[in-house]
Amino acid sequence: MLNDAEVRGLLDLETLAEVADTTRRMRLLPPDVARSLREWGAREGASRPAEAAQAEFLARVYDELSVNAAWEQDEGITAAQNELLAAVWAEGEWPLVLGALKRSRSLIDDDFMRVALSRHTERARLGVADEASGLAAVLAIGVLGDASARGWAHVAYARSQEAARPDRSIRHFALGVARMRETGDTQLVEMALAAQRSFGQRQGLGALGDLGDEPDLELTYAMIPLAEERANSLRDQGKPAAAVELFTRMVPLCEEFGDHERLLRILNVRALAYEDLGDLARAEEDYRAAIESCRRVGDAARLFEIETNLAASMLKRGRVSAGISLFARIAESSSGNEVRLAAAKNNLAHAYMRQDRWEDAAREYADVELMTARPEQSRSRMIALAGLISALDKAGDDAEAAAATDRLFRLFEETQDLDVLFSYLNAPTVDLAGESRALALEVLQELVAQGDVMLASSMAIQLVRDLRRTDEHENALAIADFVLSAFDSVRSDIAILIPLEVAAAEIERRLGNTRAAEDRLRAAVTAVEHRIARATRLRDADWIMDSARALYLGLAAIALERGEPAPLRTTFELADACLPVTLTSEEPPEGEPIARDWVSTQEVLDALGSADTRLTLIEFALIDDRLCAFVLDGEHAEPRVRAFESTREQLAAAAREFSLLVNGDPVAFPDEPFSMQRLLDAPLVAFEGVMADLGGVYELVGTATEAVCFVPTREIEGLPLHALKIPTGERLIETVGVFYSPSAAGFARGLEREPARAPTTVVCAAVASLEDPEPDLIEGDAALFARFNGQVETRSGPSATPAWVRQAMESANVAHITCHGYVDEQDPFGSALLLGDGESRPTQHVDDISPLARGAFELTVRQLRDRDLVCDLVTLRACSTARRGAESSGEEMSTLSRALQLGGCRTVVTALWDVDQRSSLALLETFYRYALGEEPLPAWQALARAMRRLIHSQTDWSHVYFWGPFVVSGEWRPYRSG
Repeated sequence: MLNDAEVRGLLDLETLAEVADTTRRMRLLPPDVARSLREWGAREGASRPAEAAQAEFLARVYDELSVNAAWEQDEGITAAQNELLAAVWAEGEWPLVLGALKRSRSLIDDDFMRVALSRHTERARLGVADEASGLAAVLAIGVLGDASARGWAHVAYARSQEAARPDRSIRHFALGVARMRETGDTQLVEMALAAQRSFGQRQGLGALGDLGDEPDLELTYAMIPLAEERANSLRDQGKPAAAVELFTRMVPLCEEFGDHERLLRILNVRALAYEDLGDLARAEEDYRAAIESCRRVGDAARLFEIETNLAASMLKRGRVSAGISLFARIAESSSGNEVRLAAAKNNLAHAYMRQDRWEDAAREYADVELMTARPEQSRSRMIALAGLISALDKAGDDAEAAAATDRLFRLFEETQDLDVLFSYLNAPTVDLAGESRALALEVLQELVAQGDVMLASSMAIQLVRDLRRTDEHENALAIADFVLSAFDSVRSDIAILIPLEVAAAEIERRLGNTRAAEDRLRAAVTAVEHRIARATRLRDADWIMDSARALYLGLAAIALERGEPAPLRTTFELADACLPVTLTSEEPPEGEPIARDWVSTQEVLDALGSADTRLTLIEFALIDDRLCAFVLDGEHAEPRVRAFESTREQLAAAAREFSLLVNGDPVAFPDEPFSMQRLLDAPLVAFEGVMADLGGVYELVGTATEAVCFVPTREIEGLPLHALKIPTGERLIETVGVFYSPSAAGFARGLEREPARAPTTVVCAAVASLEDPEPDLIEGDAALFARFNGQVETRSGPSATPAWVRQAMESANVAHITCHGYVDEQDPFGSALLLGDGESRPTQHVDDISPLARGAFELTVRQLRDRDLVCDLVTLRACSTARRGAESSGEEMSTLSRALQLGGCRTVVTALWDVDQRSSLALLETFYRYALGEEPLPAWQALARAMRRLIHSQTDWSHVYFWGPFVVSGEWRPYRSG
């Protein structure tokens, strides 16, 4: 029953929806509400006649209606199901509803869905608000049901919103059709499509589904609101390319009608869709254009959002310093808005963490903690404290880190928020194998009971890690199995469960149960292959493969442990199979699945045995945290293996030491540019130690070997393997030729087409930057081909434009391009060569100009991949064009070298680091003398001779920086006659 104050509170509400929502939250039955209203009206009617009449009206509504239908008993379902429906309608909010349904999942069947959808539709018809109408319940039920249940949930909601919110209807009709298609039942699909078409006709849109599906469908400005929702829906469905296309058609209409507010919104979401596609360069263009629109309309809130998106995109692209500068500017401009300022400082602290500036990050996180002291800001304070603990821990300030950890636990005691507790338990200062174990286990059980696979998996991984550290292997295995069994139905589809699979297998091996470990890993690998088979984009397949790489290497470790020929073959095949899909497969046609390019050990051995040139293939793999090399040649019937002493940490230290020396440190604060003096004075201790260790593999290279083909793993990709120091004290390139392949599969498949013909035509493009002190050293490369008897076409300076280079490369045998370039670590297809724009040279400081402005100078990987290239040899005398980035996103995708090979180029010569102009010119002059002579040599052989000549010359160029920047990838066979 309601007291007088509660009745007056109901009467003060403005809408029936608010009244229904309030009584629902109070868990009151309709008869009790009606009786309370009438009793109050009888007492107060004389003094408040108008309010008494209002109370009587509400009482009659509660008498006859169904706004509280959730409390009615439906004979078509059980009492338990009726009770569950009442409970979820009372919860209202999505997270609470979903939690309640997960705990009673067994009660959800077709009858339950029928009643739930019926009640939802009725409540929506009566105009009850979203929560009161059961939106959260309907969609939550759909999430837990099968595809048809989810489909009907979306269709029902779309129908209910048609009059009030057609923009919501368009999205949910599209989602309903998509879910029905998942069932494979054409009748269900047609029913959903019929409902969608009917809605489209009533809205004057024709066939609604045609928006985004039929690019020729005329789009008018009046259709923009619904088209915007359709594009958002396409992105929600995992179709970012279609969303981008539809957004692009809307942009000129918004510009024509001066709708800057909608334009900035469209540009912002289109940028997010470009990010989904991995095209971060175009995303940045849209963010900057949206920012200009924001300033035009004076929308400070939207400006904050889009500038934040842009700064985050910069971090994704590896442009950390630029991202930090923008985040700092956002924080400065947000000083008058506490909420925005806290968010900006939080983002700035995160960016500082990316740059290892722990003290700066700790300062910003501490500021945010102080700014979020009110109870309603507990979530923001939790995030700040978690970041502060991590920064202080990294900085080695144990006392302050422990104090911040205590404050985080006190925050949990104050709020009893499970997320705060989870954040506390995940802090690096908390030992889950110690005094926090009981609490962690209790939280883990609750997360599993709620069906929260992400948080449960994360918590289990932390527990397993800490228990293994204290040698409690059986307990760690029990926890891993508890979580894996609880989520068995989604075990193969959730990437975060893979580390648990790997950890469980490692524990089984530690306990002597090798067979059980192998069975676990094989089952998981099989599931991964099924997932890749369903992928339609290399980016998606690479993400799956990256998350699953440890499974393949775990199996490889078991096979290697046995030391028998057959398992050793299996080990090699698994190591090659776990390379990124982009290195072994072609991008499939739209909508078709990925075709994995597998290769057997025997295929590689046969290819080596049939070669006219005596070759040795050396493929590296990190197995059981140790670097190993598989050595195959035509003289041995089985692969051989060598394990090295260098640890993962030593390999990383060597790669970083060498990279900082030859490239400078682009993410240091302040920037540390390349220094010739530092190069000549530096001892390179870590680098030379690793190069000597890896050089020991030469003992397995036959004395008759003419060339070595390296397949590097990403841990050593930045190292010049041709400069390995072999036991004789020489560099490897002084004794044999060297070329590289992205995979053993790529090497073997290269034999499927005929060798190239001798070169007859050359195109040469050379463009210096505005900052180059001696542009002639770069733009005088045409002299390299003075002795060549064939046709040579050259351009230099501003006239060597991206369009001219692309066109020329479609017909030339040989392309030589000298310019600056950069590798985009997070969007490798956005990596680019910097050429002329027809009027001026490019700047090296690409971050200082807008993406739109620098687009005129860029020849990107994406553009090269879209061309039908026929070049047999491409040389890029550009900066760092062979380096692959994207390690922080877990994706080793193609850069310029790989893109050229996929585009049709047989052999590519690229640079591992920023080249010295004088020494590289001398090196390439000798290279072309052999590669383009009367009897032209294969590129690997020509480059080996050029390097040896420079090493033993009477110059100061004996350092590997001068003679060793270039690597050859691709074709290795001699030219065919004719």
